[in-house]
Amino acid sequence: WFGAVSSIIREALYLSNFVVEIHEAFMDLGAFCTANVYIGEGRQSPLTFRCIHINDYCIDENFEGVVDVVFRRIPLTIRQIVQEFGIESLSDEMKRCLQQQDGEGLDKEYDVLHAVMPREDSDPRMKDSSKMPFRSVYIDLSGKRIMRESGFMENPYLVCRFNKSPGEIYGRGP
Repeated sequence: WFGAVSSIIREALYLSNFVVEIHEAFMDLGAFCTANVYIGEGRQSPLTFRCIHINDYCIDENFEGVVDVVFRRIPLTIRQIVQEFGIESLSDEMKRCLQQQDGEGLDKEYDVLHAVMPREDSDPRMKDSSKMPFRSVYIDLSGKRIMRESGFMENPYLVCRFNKSPGEIYGRGP
């Protein structure tokens, strides 16, 4: 059983972008002493990974010192927003850009906030994403509205710190 599971995991990692993104995370860990990798379901492979630049997120940790809150700014073009959230998620301003005849509106960027935090009223027995232990909310910052709300069984952000002193949240290094 362990051999079969190991093979499945190895194949999923092989088919994903894990190698490229984990290399970038190691570089961030060496440079900034804090690294953050998002792990999600891929569309072209079972898993997808994304190393997040330290400039684009804020973290907080629980009373045990484990990072359990991540707020991430994601700059997305209208085309990318439609791919990820659907055309119904567009604000009126975004829809106007989408309808521009020259097609230039598709490249206009908007900031989306992804907030992941523990859910106070979670029920792990429920399969509904609204009761999973971690709440996930995507917010259109320009329109100040929720684009998608769901949940995760565990935090999809893997945050590691090189070293940290008591009372600190972000890492430090030599």
